[in-house]
Amino acid sequence: MLEQKDLVAIRAIMKEEIAESEKKMEATMDTRFAESEKKMEAMMDTRFAESEKKMEATMDTRFAESENLILEEVERTRSILEKHIGKVQKNLDELNQYYRITKLENDNTALLLKMIDELTKRVEELEKKSA
Repeated sequence: MLEQKDLVAIRAIMKEEIAESEKKMEATMDTRFAESEKKMEAMMDTRFAESEKKMEATMDTRFAESENLILEEVERTRSILEKHIGKVQKNLDELNQYYRITKLENDNTALLLKMIDELTKRVEELEKKSA
């Protein structure tokens, strides 16, 4: 069998080897963890960029749809208002015609009354002369 000092020496060598192995393992683990962390960050950055692009595309699409809906509603409203304005214009034209007709009738009535007055005066004068 081995002597006590041989066992102590073997034990010291084993401790050194284990310590070195642990250091190598820690270094390897740290390196692997750092590499894994870098890969994960790169993957997350890529995913965030893709997600952001998708969100922008979706927002652009929705904005375009909203704009189209608003433009369609404005066009519909404009069409309705044009119809109403057309009706009002037609009514205004009719009122202008009635106004002109009424004015002409009033002018004619005034002329007729004037003519009747003149004829009445002439008849009275003729009656005076013949009487």
